[in-house]
Amino acid sequence: RKTKCFDTRKFKARPVIGHASLANRGGKAEILELRGSGGSPLCAIVYLGNAGNVTGAIVTGTFRSPEMSRTDDPLAFRILFSPNKKKLTRKRGGRPVTLRRTFASTLQAGATATTADPDKATIQVSTR
Repeated sequence: RKTKCFDTRKFKARPVIGHASLANRGGKAEILELRGSGGSPLCAIVYLGNAGNVTGAIVTGTFRSPEMSRTDDPLAFRILFSPNKKKLTRKRGGRPVTLRRTFASTLQAGATATTADPDKATIQVSTR
């Protein structure tokens, strides 16, 4: 289990990009499935792979990698967090202030052939 944190405090609720990779470190070639959490009304999450936008497949849990062995290159993903500035900004004394919120995306990867414990990772983004 791994956690990677990004901070948007200096960016004032601007989009942030996280990076993840999917690789088979096991002994035999397997097809891996990847699941991820979706966004919220305060923050949109987009998963981008080599083939483009794969958000729908990852959120519904239907994303499958090609058969991967230990020697294959890992699949690279970019995770784009886009905070909703309109909902995260309030006026205080005539000036806009960004609310303090933390958003998390949980990624879960596992082999389709075995029912072993899947690997999990969390990416967190904080505003303000």
